Amino acid sequence: MSDRGRTSGGCKLIHMSRKLVPALVAFLLALTTLAEERGVTRPQQGERRPGLASGASVTGEVGAVSGTLITLAGGLVTIDATNARILDGRGAATIEAIQPGALIAATLQEPGTTSTGPLAATAIAILRNADVTITGTIQSVDVAGSQFLLLGRTIEVDAGTTFVNFGGQGSIASLHANTFVLVEANVADGALVASRVTLIAPIPSRPQHASGVVKSVGTDAWVIAVDHQDTTFVVNASTRILGSPRAGDRVEVLYTVDSAHARVALSIIKSFELPRIVTFTGIVKSIQTPLWVITRDSDKQDVTVDWPLSTRISPVANVGDRVEVVATENADGTYTAIAIVPRWR
Repeated sequence: MSDRGRTSGGCKLIHMSRKLVPALVAFLLALTTLAEERGVTRPQQGERRPGLASGASVTGEVGAVSGTLITLAGGLVTIDATNARILDGRGAATIEAIQPGALIAATLQEPGTTSTGPLAATAIAILRNADVTITGTIQSVDVAGSQFLLLGRTIEVDAGTTFVNFGGQGSIASLHANTFVLVEANVADGALVASRVTLIAPIPSRPQHASGVVKSVGTDAWVIAVDHQDTTFVVNASTRILGSPRAGDRVEVLYTVDSAHARVALSIIKSFELPRIVTFTGIVKSIQTPLWVITRDSDKQDVTVDWPLSTRISPVANVGDRVEVVATENADGTYTAIAIVPRWR
């Protein structure tokens, strides 16, 4: 067998084992209980011992059910479920739970004489009872429409759908995109209706990073200019917003992309850029404390320098003096002085 064939067979075995574990566990429990119930009394003299399960069993796909008679193998094998304990993955069940197409395993009473009649079952476990089983990642969920998309197929959910591994009382609202599930579904009126949805594992999408300027802030979404292109980021109760960013602020965004291709923000953090420090010389043109206008030597442009009294640690200069300026450059083209030092020729 090729490696590919072995891999495919292994996957099928894993999927089957996940489906069969609950029913097989229940089946084994049933066998133990039956043995205890039937083994506590000793038959009286002349009393016929009731038929016990002594290793006899049959497993197969149900062809038809009539009353308490279940036929397998195209009618060549018939099981009488009159006195059988019936179990499915959720516990005790009734004969109505066994439908054509179901896979069952039954323990049997050994017949006292050679007979071609129905085989009397002591316990029956329903191992599979769905038209189709699908495993994959949920693409999207329509809670209002009680349906979700899996492998491009719409799966409907109704009152009979069982949710496994979701914690508490699962429902359509428990389903989310990018979650890995196993779904057992039946065909009803041309649609696939889930009988059981089992959570295998959530698969979070990979976080991505973007940097840009906030254009608008909304309760459900922010618009941020990323690389000069307006980009919408969905925000929700889980989004962390740090630094109280507002429109016009530069921010760093960590986000994921959901199955509907929407960018969902995990965090929006205001950027704090280090100030740009510059040095230049020029002639003092005017002083209106704390604002100084200086004609810069390099380009003869008049620039405004804010020189608060709290930073004046250099000798005082006057209008007409040549000075050297050390300052931080502001976004509007003005400067905030660190020092202004007179420069005499």
